[in-house]
Amino acid sequence: MRIVEAARLITTGRMDPDVLWEVTTVAERVTIALLVGRPDYLPQAASTPTSAWDVMDARCRNLVLRRAPSRIRRRLPGYISTPTPLHAPVVETKKSVTAGAHHTHQYQATSPSSN
Repeated sequence: MRIVEAARLITTGRMDPDVLWEVTTVAERVTIALLVGRPDYLPQAASTPTSAWDVMDARCRNLVLRRAPSRIRRRLPGYISTPTPLHAPVVETKKSVTAGAHHTHQYQATSPSSN
């Protein structure tokens, strides 16, 4: 079972964490607990941010830094603050009042007297 799927099963209530802890390694338990945002699920050997960081491998660390809640990520030793918007800013343009004005009279019916 993937770690992300296991975290989703816990958050949706479809699986009890105690059942999951029986089939996962300590590194997976730590990763799942951090992804779920529940430090109280951490095992005793990884109850501090530094010890939790040391238990996880590089793949789990990367996963936590990408997907864990921000309040959890900020406390981890590997957290690096990044600029928030990574996309180009939206520039609002003012539409010209006359833009499209030539279309307003295009479809008016002609009066029979003008023919």
